[in-house]
Amino acid sequence: MSMKSAVDRLDQKSGKYFQVVRVGIHTEFGSYLKREVGSELVPAFILYGDDGMELNRFHNVPDFKELKSKLVGSD
Repeated sequence: MSMKSAVDRLDQKSGKYFQVVRVGIHTEFGSYLKREVGSELVPAFILYGDDGMELNRFHNVPDFKELKSKLVGSD
């Protein structure tokens, strides 16, 4: 299974729970964002709460149920 297809499936399931944003790391913005969030590893999935604070960081495609439980646990 390719990384893209795994991210596609996660994006399709995300619905009302969260938004998946893809950024190309070889773009000017991608390079900037990589520095801003302090991540040199790819892929990087960063889960933010409503307050903009980082809740969790993953360096593989996270499971939808795991992400959903992290969001529920942050209330």
